[in-house]
Amino acid sequence: MPQKKLPFYRTYFDIPSGFITERYQYSSGATFNAATAIPASPTAIPSNSVLISTLANTAQTFTVRVYSATDNTCFIDRTVSLTPVVCNCPLPRCVPIRITVNN
Repeated sequence: MPQKKLPFYRTYFDIPSGFITERYQYSSGATFNAATAIPASPTAIPSNSVLISTLANTAQTFTVRVYSATDNTCFIDRTVSLTPVVCNCPLPRCVPIRITVNN
């Protein structure tokens, strides 16, 4: 069965394409916390499959709970640990320019 990839920052969950009607919530930490979950109630997975796109570039852990389309008691939890990404870009080089005047 083809798989649908759901990006959670740089981490992916494989969810069969026929099950994209599932719903989700997530919370900070290594275990799911319904009291602090975002969104406040199970919400349909967006059509672009992006659950979160505004995370800070810091070490953090989240637990994503994926619910069945119609049953709040049928779910699976997945823990995601993010590590900061350091971009070490080289300094720009000075490109030598030569100008010649022709008479």
